[in-house]
Amino acid sequence: MRTFLLKRYGSLFYTTGTIKGKNDIVSCKLLIDTGSTYTILPWELLYNIGADPTLSTERVQIITASGYVLAPKVRVEWIHSLGTQFELFPVVCYTLPTSFYIDGILGMDFLKKAKIHIHIFEGKITIND
Repeated sequence: MRTFLLKRYGSLFYTTGTIKGKNDIVSCKLLIDTGSTYTILPWELLYNIGADPTLSTERVQIITASGYVLAPKVRVEWIHSLGTQFELFPVVCYTLPTSFYIDGILGMDFLKKAKIHIHIFEGKITIND
């Protein structure tokens, strides 16, 4: 069993992640969001690492504060967070409001695949291998 302490921003939890595209590797802050079906990363980040959202033929509908949005879905070479790495992982391209403290969202697609257990009161995640 592996344990990871989460960082807090108010009542929200976040962690760091590393994303690799065709052109580059970047690190970013990712909100742990069990209410998000998808892992979401900003347009600029995806474009800069070589996972160009404009070339995507797949779109998904997501709900944002301003309503429904049809957003492109792309695959990154790999994503690494919470000691877990997935190859050719699909992410949704959507840029969060600039006043928000984090870069993207680590959604249920990643959290379920990694088989995580969130311990809210302790502010930690465990993964049973």
